[in-house]
Amino acid sequence: MIDPMIKDLIKQIAYEEIPISKALTIAKIIAKKIGNQEFENWIKNEINGYESDESLPKYRKHFGTVKAEIMDQFGYNQEIVPISFSGWGENLQRMIQMTYFTQSISTLETNFDQLNSEIGQFQFPPEQVKVLEDGMKLREQYGRMMRSAWREVPKLQLKVIINRTKQILLDTLLELDKQFPLLENEFVNNLENNQKVSNIITNHIYGDNNPVNVASGTNVSQKDINFNINIQYSELEKLGVEKNEVEELKSIVKDNANDRSTLKVNVMKWLGRVSSSIAARGLYENIPAITEFVTNIIP
Repeated sequence: MIDPMIKDLIKQIAYEEIPISKALTIAKIIAKKIGNQEFENWIKNEINGYESDESLPKYRKHFGTVKAEIMDQFGYNQEIVPISFSGWGENLQRMIQMTYFTQSISTLETNFDQLNSEIGQFQFPPEQVKVLEDGMKLREQYGRMMRSAWREVPKLQLKVIINRTKQILLDTLLELDKQFPLLENEFVNNLENNQKVSNIITNHIYGDNNPVNVASGTNVSQKDINFNINIQYSELEKLGVEKNEVEELKSIVKDNANDRSTLKVNVMKWLGRVSSSIAARGLYENIPAITEFVTNIIP
């Protein structure tokens, strides 16, 4: 008896008869049948969206051009300029220029269909705009202010992600169908079959970036990883950061050590406040070094 579900789904995906979001929903049944947790997790994340930047696969991370609207102190002479990050440090550059597409695949499909222009924009929050303004020394050197800033991402990037998800799902299903032609009716959940399934999932979904080591006959669990960083907070005081501000940063790092997304948000808010304090005391030249220091805290 043939397996109509997986073969029909392969055909529907290959000929684009259904959106990828619907194909993933149907694939949940197949994932549950073969009992592979990694396959189930990937499908769930693609359908519901990823909870954090850290859990994103590489194909959902893309660099974008950063631009800002600047003006004089009276609000006139407005212009839009691209921002160069030469000399800012690799970590800071990556954090500001990288777009993390955590949205569900259905949201990305909808955004692609509804985006009227060829370029999409991701607006920066006020605290990040302040960091950029201080880092560029707009006020003290040029008498200018930054009204807003954003990261530009080509519409085509959305299509790249959608197509990549499609190919991953299609390749995985094709290989499963090849290895288990009677999967729906005769799949046996044993060590040999589990190893074959694990190899397929590892090769097609994760490639060389498999987050766990798959061992035949071994239950492998993946937990949140605590990170330990030898942070030299004394360097901040040398750059003019007040002692109470340093203590505040220590508390932020300690309290959010197991939640990297929250850590990133709180550190950026702290950086915005401290940058304003540093600028008010005329220590503009120290802001890039302070910014680079705190970005190294965010792994």
